[in-house]
Amino acid sequence: MRFAKRLERLYWLSVVSLTIMSATVLVMPFANSASIENNFFTAVVGLLFWLSGIAGYTSIIMANKERKWFITNQLGGDISMGCRSGITTFFANIPAMIADVAMMTSFLLFVVINFTEYKDLYLSYVLLFLFLLSLNMHCLFNGRIYKSIQIRNKRRVNSHE
Repeated sequence: MRFAKRLERLYWLSVVSLTIMSATVLVMPFANSASIENNFFTAVVGLLFWLSGIAGYTSIIMANKERKWFITNQLGGDISMGCRSGITTFFANIPAMIADVAMMTSFLLFVVINFTEYKDLYLSYVLLFLFLLSLNMHCLFNGRIYKSIQIRNKRRVNSHE
C-alpha cells in the first residue's frame, strides 16, 4: 500500500512539474520584453523552466525505479508489463488520447503558422506551450507507470479497500 501511494505521488508530482515547465513558455515573451530594463524576470522564468523540468523528469525516473523494484521483488513479474514505453505508444487510454490528439494538432499548427505572417504573434507561444505540454503528457499517460497506477486503482475498487 505504501508503495502504491508513493508511486502515485511521484507520478503526479511529475505531471505538475512538467505542466509548470510548459507554462513558462507562455511567459517568455513578457520576460523577454521586460529584460530590456532588467534581466531578473528573464532569469526567474529560465530558472523556473529548468528547475520544474528537472523535478518532473527526476520524479518520473524515481517512480519508474519504484515500479521496477516492486514488480521484480514483490510480484516476481515482468517489468515491461507486456507493453511498450510511453513515447512509442499511442491512444492507450482516454487521457492519453486527449494528449495524443493535442500533441499532433499543436505540432501541425505550429509548423504551419511558422510559414505565415502570424509567426510573430503570441499564438506561436501558445502552440509551443500546447505541444510541449501534450508531448510530456503523451509520454506520461501512455507509459507503464500510469498503467501501474490504473491497475492498482482498479484492484482497490474491486476489492473494496
